[in-house]
Amino acid sequence: MKKSVIIGLLAGLVLLGWASGLLGQINLETVRQTVEHAGAFGPLLFILLFGLEGIGVPGIVFMLTAVAIWPPELAFFYNWIGAQFAGLVGFGYARWIGRDWVEKHLPDRFRKYQARLTENGLTAVILVRLIFFIVPPAHWLLGLSSISLRTYLLGTAVGLLPGMFLISYGGGHALEWLLGQSKVALSIIVVVGLVALGVTWFLRRTRKRGEAEGISNASSSHAISGTSQVMTQAPNSTVNPHKIITEHRSPPVDQQIGDDQYSKQMKPGKEVS
Repeated sequence: MKKSVIIGLLAGLVLLGWASGLLGQINLETVRQTVEHAGAFGPLLFILLFGLEGIGVPGIVFMLTAVAIWPPELAFFYNWIGAQFAGLVGFGYARWIGRDWVEKHLPDRFRKYQARLTENGLTAVILVRLIFFIVPPAHWLLGLSSISLRTYLLGTAVGLLPGMFLISYGGGHALEWLLGQSKVALSIIVVVGLVALGVTWFLRRTRKRGEAEGISNASSSHAISGTSQVMTQAPNSTVNPHKIITEHRSPPVDQQIGDDQYSKQMKPGKEVS
């Protein structure tokens, strides 16, 4: 039943995107005009179109569209609802339709959170949303996990709040500022952004390399420590040669008693019969 619903939902989204002309040219201006021309049904259409993010359309296009059309409080609400709907589309696809494909194509940096999702549930879902927000692999990761649909919906609703708040209330001013800049200024901004991304990537790579070397050194130290313990315990396990000689020279008890009686008989003044 759930699989049929998701298939129908995906087919409806594709049909909606085709009918609106968005599949061929998805950009901020096209989405904005489509939603505005819908009149009173604009918010509902916006939320449905946001569902396309669940199948790979960049979510930033829809979030900035909301910022450009509505005041911050409404933009926040529609973005929040639309992002949850998009996440549900990606979640359903990974869990009930394309599970095999998703398991093969899920990026490695997301796989390390699978164990946390199994152990921590709601807390882990919130953490994934705070870190990865609404990128499609985050939907897939949650869909592949064993968490319940209820836990997913609650964790996603909570985890998306901070990001949606920042985009909805700060995105409008940022968008207006960007649109007012010259091409030279925009080029400088892009270059600075790329440099920042490069530095971030380099630092993360250096940190991971340091962690790998630390693990390798710890393993080597553990192996050396184990060898030292064996060498230290080996002499203690050998038998004391003095003890062996002493034990060898000590006659049995019955032989000692016989020797004492013989010594008494051999005292001066007595004959041996």
